[in-house]
Amino acid sequence: MNHKFYLLILFFFINILQVFSQVWQDFEKENIIHVEVRDSTYNIENFTFDAVKWEDGPYKFAGGELKELHIYKDNELIQVMEGIKETLEMNPYLIFTFYDYNLDGHIDFRILRDCGKTCYFDYYLFNPETQKFELAEDWKWVRIDEINKDKKQFWDFPSGTAVEGSRDLYQIEEGNKLRKIKTISY
Repeated sequence: MNHKFYLLILFFFINILQVFSQVWQDFEKENIIHVEVRDSTYNIENFTFDAVKWEDGPYKFAGGELKELHIYKDNELIQVMEGIKETLEMNPYLIFTFYDYNLDGHIDFRILRDCGKTCYFDYYLFNPETQKFELAEDWKWVRIDEINKDKKQFWDFPSGTAVEGSRDLYQIEEGNKLRKIKTISY
């Protein structure tokens, strides 16, 4: 009887640990693709990103603007983006990060936009109806920390100081909108 009871307790705790470990995942451990884009062609899944024209910025080794980015899906031109600036003037290239950010099964990308105490990005989410990447205004201040793919939710990185701050829980809604579900202050 004692062995059965202990086995039951052990089985219960193992199942609980498996459930909690699978629900929330550290975003940085996901399969994220980082690319330094300047004036080359990059293949990501069934997309080709052709950085057609780069113009150097005012500094020798930093800044600049990607004048044209041609995006192909399955070798067919679907979009041309113009005037993407390296706004930090820290790098002689743009930093693109590819991942399915809105968890809809399509690859998306973000471009590093601003860095200070923390970094922010412009998120371009693929719209399967228009077959184009669209700038997601709701996502401008998002910094994904932990992600729950089943619920389509994520926690952002805490903002504030070590003594005082907050972090937000977001729900990914239809149309690539975000809804803040909860704020935890500390």
